[in-house]
Amino acid sequence: MCLRWIMEEVSSAWDLDVLTGVWIIEIVVGILVLVLANFGLKKVMRYLRRRSLATPYDWKERLEQICYLPIHFLLWILGITYVIDVLGHHFGFSAALDYLDSFRNAAVISCLSWLLLRWKTEVQNSIIVKNQIGKKSIDPGTAHILGKLLTILISVITLMIILQILGLDVMPLIAFGGIGAAAIGFAGKDVIANFFGGLMLYISRPFTAGDLILLPERDIEGHVEEIGWYTTSIRDKEKRPVYLPNAMFSTMLVINSSRMSHRRLLEVISIRQEDFAQVVAIVEGIRQVILSDPLIDKNLPVHVFFSEFGDYALRIHLDAYSLATRHDEFLQFKQEILIKIQKVLSAHGAVMPYPTSVTIYPSESS
Repeated sequence: MCLRWIMEEVSSAWDLDVLTGVWIIEIVVGILVLVLANFGLKKVMRYLRRRSLATPYDWKERLEQICYLPIHFLLWILGITYVIDVLGHHFGFSAALDYLDSFRNAAVISCLSWLLLRWKTEVQNSIIVKNQIGKKSIDPGTAHILGKLLTILISVITLMIILQILGLDVMPLIAFGGIGAAAIGFAGKDVIANFFGGLMLYISRPFTAGDLILLPERDIEGHVEEIGWYTTSIRDKEKRPVYLPNAMFSTMLVINSSRMSHRRLLEVISIRQEDFAQVVAIVEGIRQVILSDPLIDKNLPVHVFFSEFGDYALRIHLDAYSLATRHDEFLQFKQEILIKIQKVLSAHGAVMPYPTSVTIYPSESS
């Protein structure tokens, strides 16, 4: 250390009897430097915060909270190790000094890793806040999974570096870990399959929490409550929680009703065969009703045609697409359309057929 070297040079130039307390001076000076460094750190953090033009939902606004605690802790570690180094050289604790440099280097790496993890958390939180206020940058689900993967990556790399600093050969550990991972993977293949299934759900995002999905193969329909690492929770129409392993979604058909752009209005309207003379006018009246509704998408085909002579009725085919995608909104829209169609039929004197039966009684003479 620089301070240590200066003191040794002064000690060699002066009489050692005069400087018998030089080690005390080194400790005092080291503590003063530590205090001044902490004071300067606080000033720098406050200055950066005042100079920042970031908005409250930006991670730069919390730069002081991200950096201060890891750097503050690192300064204290360096100060304590310096004091131990001075005491060790003065009292001859050479055994303790052999591991001091390794401990100091490991502390530096740990504090740097800690700072990266705190920064990662603040960036993830700022992304979520931006989505909540409408400033979308990255989907919160993607930010969540990327945050978890980054945490694992930083932790593993930090552990490997610290083991290398402490003098341990990590290559046999990696080789042994690979063999152990293969054995664990074979034994827990279902768990691993569900883990990677959850990872693919986060990456591909066929649905997110809150979406209404339909699983035809399992006859399950409900809202997604949570996408976990192992299972996905769905609340079905009976308000029962359904827990499905994530691996199932890689081979199962999933219909996401929350992402539909339109709902199809498909109806068959029947009138009596006696009303055939009015069928053209009725068809045109129904077409005008459909085209005049603001919830009908006119950019998509609108089909209203007389389509079939039935056994007891004439059938009119209606096919159009509604912009009302919510189920309750679509039902309200459909109700209004059907009421308007009934008014068109009544205006032209047409009546919907209904089953009738005629009973013929034999005459009394027979």
